[in-house]
Amino acid sequence: HFFQSENTTSGTHRDRHWRVAKGWFSYQLQTRKDPDAILQLTYFGKDKNRNFDIYIDNVKIATVFLDGTKGDDFFTESYPIPAYLITKKDKIVLKFKAHSHSETAGIYEVRLLKN
Repeated sequence: HFFQSENTTSGTHRDRHWRVAKGWFSYQLQTRKDPDAILQLTYFGKDKNRNFDIYIDNVKIATVFLDGTKGDDFFTESYPIPAYLITKKDKIVLKFKAHSHSETAGIYEVRLLKN
């Protein structure tokens, strides 16, 4: 969905596709204008030294630090989206941006859900 990126790679692990960036990558997502929307992301538990920020329409909604302690499986995290970023919009731009000298975690799944 209108994917854009700088300094990214992608691949598969355990039959699941992922994307990682030492720079950034973004997607355009359709919304339902739901003020209680959450962003749900799936990561792999052994990803470590992964430090990055999550933005919606260039507003930071979360900073993520993964240290590899979630085990040898996939896990899902949820991030609340401030209502003002979504309630009057048909589309949003979701962006993952790595911190300096780091990279994003492998992003396996992105879901925009009603809380």
